[in-house]
Amino acid sequence: MLPLLLLGGNHPAPAPRPALAVLIVLDGLPGGLLERYDSLFTGGFRRMHDEGFSFSSAMVDHAITVSHAGHVTIATGRFPAHHGIVDAAWYTLEPGGTRKFRDALVDSAEHVVGDSAGRTSVSPRQVLTDGIAEWAGKASAESRVAAIGTGPYSSLLHVFHPGVPVFWYDGGAGRYVTSS
Repeated sequence: MLPLLLLGGNHPAPAPRPALAVLIVLDGLPGGLLERYDSLFTGGFRRMHDEGFSFSSAMVDHAITVSHAGHVTIATGRFPAHHGIVDAAWYTLEPGGTRKFRDALVDSAEHVVGDSAGRTSVSPRQVLTDGIAEWAGKASAESRVAAIGTGPYSSLLHVFHPGVPVFWYDGGAGRYVTSS
């Protein structure tokens, strides 16, 4: 059987580009909780709930459901085998056949900016593809993207390439920080 291609002249007009896109990921939020507390939402959260997109029947279609792989899957739309973050940590095979335990984001080449102790920080170097933050930047030179989270993983796992500000709260420092 041959494929059939139909071409027509009446195509719907493209949807206007949104002026603002906000991605909120609530790691570990039980299903149905947003609906349960719907009557309590006000202000900006009410507007996001009413005018945004909510996926109440979303399913994870990859074997591992740890936060790291899930966050990058949300941000890229790709499976872990394709975006590179297959778990929170894994073993790599080093030259000579030795195995090395590797955290998905800890990067000894990076440090916490402004930290006098020079603590090792994190980077997205293990992520193999672009995601929503990078796509927004490519779609328009006027796009502005930033990631803010409660920790390095909750923010950095949504933005992967240099030039996009990424901040997280560091309890030890008592402030928001970023990586070099």
